[in-house]
Amino acid sequence: MDTIADTQVIRAFARHSPQPQAGRVTDFLGIRTRVSTIASIAHLAGTVEPPPIPANFHASQLEWAGVLRAALQTEQRFVAIELGAGWCPWLLAGAVAAQRCGAQKFSLCGVEACRGHVEFAHQHFQDNPLNGIQLELLHGVAGVQDGFEDFPEIDDPANNWGASAIIAGSNSHQEVLARYRGLRRFSRMARIGTRRVLRRLTGGSSVTRLRSYALASLVERSESIDLLHIDIQGHEFDVVEAALEAVCQRVKRMVIGTHSEHLSQQLRDLLVHREWSLEAEEACQVHRSRGKESLVIDGCQVWRNTRLQAQLEVSDLAKVDRNAIRRFAA
Repeated sequence: MDTIADTQVIRAFARHSPQPQAGRVTDFLGIRTRVSTIASIAHLAGTVEPPPIPANFHASQLEWAGVLRAALQTEQRFVAIELGAGWCPWLLAGAVAAQRCGAQKFSLCGVEACRGHVEFAHQHFQDNPLNGIQLELLHGVAGVQDGFEDFPEIDDPANNWGASAIIAGSNSHQEVLARYRGLRRFSRMARIGTRRVLRRLTGGSSVTRLRSYALASLVERSESIDLLHIDIQGHEFDVVEAALEAVCQRVKRMVIGTHSEHLSQQLRDLLVHREWSLEAEEACQVHRSRGKESLVIDGCQVWRNTRLQAQLEVSDLAKVDRNAIRRFAA
């Protein structure tokens, strides 16, 4: 675990006062999110959030600090990938933070399966313009291999942020099906077909066939990647394992959403033996009733590749202030 507290990392960036804007919630970095993006945050319209200690409207301080650590250790170019990108909060937050640390160019790639969320992401970047940005938003599934996978069509994207792809080539295929649908008899699914079951259990929504992007293919586009953020509803281990060699060679830091203790342990077993340091972790919160478990709050792990990235030093925290002084003087 890192010796520099998450709160120290966050407070290093919390030294200016953003202004509110109607119809949007503004975070401590000055990033504005339309409240129409997420149905549950309408009450935050026109507000400015304090630093996310212990959390803000969409993430905990641990997840925020993981992304900010990557920004603090970026040089002139910030490179990031976000899988299960949603409206791309982490691509933009990482880039804005990296800019405050002196970065001038930004190469960002997001993969998101819900078409409505991809539209939200495009709007998010338009609302928060950034010079020097190279942005690629891919409408598709983050998978274990290049190809095609099934994904439910989402009729109300502002109300649905937890849909999962059906990645047949992943080891967690059956586990994700059980968690997503609440089914315990997979033999029945085999008889009537995955796509018919998915349609029935998502309220009749149709299922679409989407392009699948292997993580290895995405990673190999860049020589070095500062941040890889993954939140793909239970497929995190399988996707990372399939791309492990490329990830170990090119990715400096990962922030991974976890959706069960089993998944968390799989990731620990996989990465610790490949010279990755677990900088921070928070466990999933699970509700247990009558012998059944349901996920209440996702967990999160922050990993640093010790072969490519040194441990964050206290002196790194002053990088934000030094950059702010240079920009003001210019």
